[in-house]
Amino acid sequence: MNTTQLSFLGWNDYFEELYLPHKNDFTPGRVITEHRGSFVVRTHRSELQGIPAGKFYSGIAGHIDFPSTGDWVLLQELEGEDRAVIHHVLPRKTALIRKSAGKKTEAQIIGANLDIIFIVQGLDGNFNLNRMERYITLAETSGARPVVLLNKSDLCENLEETTARAAEAAGNVPLHTVSARYGGGVDIVLSYISEGVTAGFVGSSGVGKSTLINALLGSDVQQVIPVRDGDSRGRHTTTSRHLFLMPSGGLLMDTPGMRELSLWDGGESGSSFFDDIESLGEECRFRNCTHSGEPGCRVLAAVEEGVLDPRRLENYRKLQKEQRYMESLIDEREYLNRKREEKKLHREIRRFTKNHRD
Repeated sequence: MNTTQLSFLGWNDYFEELYLPHKNDFTPGRVITEHRGSFVVRTHRSELQGIPAGKFYSGIAGHIDFPSTGDWVLLQELEGEDRAVIHHVLPRKTALIRKSAGKKTEAQIIGANLDIIFIVQGLDGNFNLNRMERYITLAETSGARPVVLLNKSDLCENLEETTARAAEAAGNVPLHTVSARYGGGVDIVLSYISEGVTAGFVGSSGVGKSTLINALLGSDVQQVIPVRDGDSRGRHTTTSRHLFLMPSGGLLMDTPGMRELSLWDGGESGSSFFDDIESLGEECRFRNCTHSGEPGCRVLAAVEEGVLDPRRLENYRKLQKEQRYMESLIDEREYLNRKREEKKLHREIRRFTKNHRD
């Protein structure tokens, strides 16, 4: 099989090297979508229903180790059928991960092997700078390149002022205004997506992700429902993650709107979005300064001097607090898992000792 035929799906040298040890045993394919434990996988010649091998249910640490949309997997095709068994998930080049919604302390993959993450904000009642910063932090932590899209520019009365505020908050992250409904700025978005590039779209319900993807694809592949007039919030028209192949090359991944956006690691790993505050913090009098009232705090001084936006500092503090809480939850989960394994081992020892004594 000539794996160069997979380049239009995002296959590159990174995955080729990982695949080489398995070349004689398995066929590579990319997960296009997932639904209730089964997967649609695209190979170099067809689409197959992917069924996870039994080890995924017994020999993995958690749901994060299961295949996810965007993953490259290794298959054993079933002869004469349009099905295949998934035996391996190739290590992800990038992974957009959040804490799963609800009370469970578990990581949830939003999208795998994304090259670009378009963070879509609606320039209506949905516009929120704190949320935008949170999405940027999440995207940077994934390893993909974040780009902010301010959609619904046709509905914004003070577009120039709002865009300026958003651009200041986004820092070095590229930011563009678009109108998916009328096609404004769509050409700019297209300029980011070349053949083999995978772009994911994230944002709250109602910001226009599906409308924008329809405009990029040139057809209505995604259902669109108008937002509520009162608060510009939308209903979940996208209920699962799906990879769409563009006619001109490239891939688009729509994602459901996220009501909860808890960062799995608080944004500490791989994100440089709050480097300005971190750099100022190195000049504080105390190394463990929390920037909330300590004497000699360079960060608070920057706020007083008008160099640092107090809203940005408050959002940073919130994310840092969330990070510490998440770390405590993960530590507690690991402790409980370790205790369960110890109890299991002790039971096995007692059973072994009893059998040999008898």
